[in-house]
Amino acid sequence: MIVAYILFILFPQNLALVYVALVLFYTPNTFIQMTAILALTDSIEYGQLKTGQRNEAVTLSVRPMLDKIAGALSNSIVVRLLLLPL
Repeated sequence: MIVAYILFILFPQNLALVYVALVLFYTPNTFIQMTAILALTDSIEYGQLKTGQRNEAVTLSVRPMLDKIAGALSNSIVVRLLLLPL
């Protein structure tokens, strides 16, 4: 991702390098999200092993809720920054 930032900063007008930078920027994000989902399913299995109860729906509903909260906060920050000078 750092290489992608460098390419974005140094070559913003070169379309081919912008495409390369986009691929370099978004590819790790896919692996990070996949790892988070797999860790959640592993924690469900571990919780069932320890407690004897399987709370799959509760555990898997937390991540989308956090994603929505993070999206709302980031959008509010962007709107605040864009409308603040007005």
